[in-house]
Amino acid sequence: MANAIGYVSEVENGFEGALAMVNLSVPIRVNKNLEKDQDGQPDYRIYAGETDTDYAE
Repeated sequence: MANAIGYVSEVENGFEGALAMVNLSVPIRVNKNLEKDQDGQPDYRIYAGETDTDYAE
């Protein structure tokens, strides 16, 4: 069984949580890519560092 390196919870605009490894511990935010207009573009964007649950793209 593998150890998880992060956990996220659903929030209004996507997901928020934390990524934690031996030398790294940082909050992350995963937002739906609201500007997606082609199949080759990402469905979500991942941001690391300060998170803000009121952030809207």
